[in-house]
This record gives sequence, C-alpha cells and structure tokens, in this order.
Amino acid sequence: MYIVLLNHNLEGVGFVRPTWSLSSPFEYRFSDSNASHLDLFAVRYLILEADHNAPPQAERVAARGRHVLWEIPGTSYSELVEVLPPVAAGRTNLGISLADWFRSDLPGRGAHPGVAFEGHDAPAPTAADPPVEAPGRVVSERVNLRDGTATVTVVADRPALVLLKTSFDPRWQVSIDGVPAEPEMIAPSFVGRSVPAGRHVVRFEYEPFPRYDLLLLVGAVCLGALAIVPRWSARRRARRVGAPEPVRELPETTIGSS
Repeated sequence: MYIVLLNHNLEGVGFVRPTWSLSSPFEYRFSDSNASHLDLFAVRYLILEADHNAPPQAERVAARGRHVLWEIPGTSYSELVEVLPPVAAGRTNLGISLADWFRSDLPGRGAHPGVAFEGHDAPAPTAADPPVEAPGRVVSERVNLRDGTATVTVVADRPALVLLKTSFDPRWQVSIDGVPAEPEMIAPSFVGRSVPAGRHVVRFEYEPFPRYDLLLLVGAVCLGALAIVPRWSARRRARRVGAPEPVRELPETTIGSS
C-alpha cells in the first residue's frame, strides 16, 4: 500500500525509501495510534483494516473490502511551538538522540527541543519546562511543499517558534515580515524559525541546488571513469606480468685458427 501511494506521488508516513530524509528515523518509530504523532506529521488520511481502531477525532470516509478510509479534520502543516533546551545531533544519531522525546507526551504539548545539527546553531530556548498553554496560534497557512513554498501567519503571545512540518535543510530560505532570517532546526527533524511576540508572516521557500544538469554530467563522467580506469589498469598489469624477458645480445666473437 505504501508503494501504491508513492506511485501516485502522494505523501505518506511509514515507508522508509532507499533515499533517507532526516525524518526517516522517526517514520519507523511512528505509531498510528498516537494522536500526537498523527498531528506531528500532519496526517490527514488513514487507511486501516476494518477491525483496527481509528483515532477518536477521525471521521469515516469510505470502505472497500476489508479496509476503511478515515479523515482527520483540521490537519495543519504548521504550528507555533515552545522551544526546549537544545540537543546536539547529526544524521547518524538524530533518531536515537530524540527517541525519548518522541515517545513522551511533549510533542502533543507543543514542546520541542531545538537541534544543533552538524554545526548549525540551535534556536534559543523559549521555555525551560513544558508549557501549560500554547504560546499563540496559527491564523492562516498557504503550503505547497511540492513547490517548496509555505506562508504562515501567526499571532504569538510570547516568543515562540513557527514550525513547518517538513525536513530541515540549510537550503530553506526564511523571512519574517519580509526580512530574511536563517532557518532553524527543531525536533524531530523539521525546519522552523523563532519569532518574537506579536503578529508575524513567516515565509519559507526551498531553494533547489542549481545546475543539476552539470551534476548529472559530472556523475556520468565519474561512472565512465570507474568503468574504464580499472580495466585499463588491469590490462597494463597483465602486459607487465605476461611480457617475455628481453633477449640479451652476446658480443660478437671472431673464430679463427691459431
């Protein structure tokens, strides 16, 4: 079923593809019975077997065979969250470093550790302890992750972080009320940006790597070299090993009678 969805270019949670993203370690820790996980990954639809209990907030949409399609209303790709003290992590230990947080009730309470990821600065904490109430609200969002764009309007009652539920990458471009700002990484693996109290419009735009045609050309040349150079070296070694020893010429002698 995961592959069927992927073949239709539909976003899904749970199928760890050959090319991993930063969110992959959390996808295989994901639980469809955990409401905070559903919200964290902006899951709108669930396809479950008929005897599988759906989340309380889910609405039945359709059924076919032994499967039922459920919809979770009010799904949002953005959120205004509190920032807890940071965790230092890299690609190889991100999932392990945040596993305890992911299993706790903190994601459902809107409390996320900042992530100091491979040399990037973590966002400044806005709370030392889990919050009692939300730091504000999202007024509106316009999100098109296929085009790599999102515009989120928030009203923050105190300093907080605007979280976009997609994997962090340094190539994300962020602006706050039209002023450029650096992207920040927030648990579990998402991009975000801290904002002060007040009403703000935060714009996210992913800037793809330029000149993919040049990268493909370099890749093709490297593949060709990998295929040709070993054969060429092997032939040279074979010629050296199999070549006959040169015949030494004897000096000329004169045979005569004494």
